[in-house]
Amino acid sequence: MGRKTCSSLMLAWSYIIGSVFFLGGSVLFHPFFSTNNLLYKIGVAQFIAGSALFLIPAVYEWTVNYAALLAYETTPKPPFPSSPPPPREMSDDDGSASPRELASLLKEHAGLHENYHLEKHAVAMTRSSVSVLNGVLFVVGSLAYWPDFGRSGIVTGNWLFRMGSSFTLISCCWAFARCFKPSPNTKKTTRLLQLFYMQYIIGAIGFLTGGFFFLFGWVEVGAIIWACGSVFFISGSLMLLVM
Repeated sequence: MGRKTCSSLMLAWSYIIGSVFFLGGSVLFHPFFSTNNLLYKIGVAQFIAGSALFLIPAVYEWTVNYAALLAYETTPKPPFPSSPPPPREMSDDDGSASPRELASLLKEHAGLHENYHLEKHAVAMTRSSVSVLNGVLFVVGSLAYWPDFGRSGIVTGNWLFRMGSSFTLISCCWAFARCFKPSPNTKKTTRLLQLFYMQYIIGAIGFLTGGFFFLFGWVEVGAIIWACGSVFFISGSLMLLVM
């Protein structure tokens, strides 16, 4: 097994296990269980663990994307003549391009190629930065739910969770839209990516919506919606194993 495949599997399992912790924590946040102080603490601990498992791959992906961006910037680019050779008349027989036109076409092609890679690195860096911020918000928000912080901690944690869910939603919607742009991926991979991001979008909407219900006292409904969102995170993360 190659190093890249091994790291991809580790990241996938980090998301899968983290999503399972979210599901367990959501269930234990239901009033049927959360009235028991021990079960409530176990639920908070599961959210902390799940958030940390989402943060770890986000930090890893950020470092990989940053290293790739630095490598691209330090890679020598092919030089092009500042002034193309003098023009030569087009041949009516073979229709071949003049040296000036050929140099112009090559330069234009190289510019498009470079812009594509620059955009790819820029988008990857931006999305991984958003993922890191989302993971930090989830971890801090989960810690705020610990009983020692009281009601103020719960309200703070709820806001942080909804902020993190909003960033996840924006990032996944952005990535889903980019799946429709031309790319070197096969049709099968593109379809899997679209399905993956769609499930994460639904999961993020579930966490964002559930947070509002918690905030206004509808804890039972909020816990159920969080559990449903966690299921979509699990199903989406499982798709990482086949991509």
